[in-house]
Amino acid sequence: MNQVEEKIKALLDEKWLEPDFSDCFLVEIILKGNKLEVYLDSDTAITFEKCKKVSRVLEAYLDETKVLGAEYTLEVSSAGVGKPLLMPRQFEKISRGSSKYKKLTERISTVYYLMLQKHILL
Repeated sequence: MNQVEEKIKALLDEKWLEPDFSDCFLVEIILKGNKLEVYLDSDTAITFEKCKKVSRVLEAYLDETKVLGAEYTLEVSSAGVGKPLLMPRQFEKISRGSSKYKKLTERISTVYYLMLQKHILL
């Protein structure tokens, strides 16, 4: 993770301390040139308003520091259906939902967690 990504993560960690955002978490940061994509999720729901408020925090940082230059693209959105599940917390959210998928997601979560641990340890 580079310095810009680390700062974005730190800003979001601070945002999650606010009561309206305490159930939110970062899923993924994609930085390509001067385009920054930030994918969020929550234990309940990521709304347009939450994305907008997070975007304003990140815009303030990017505008002040110019780390991506004077002109950049910032996209803040929920991880959404089209994105793969990357965080164990996402699997937990799904397993709390439909009982039909509970056993499957528990097994997938365990496999994913083990794969993640192996990757981190390599």
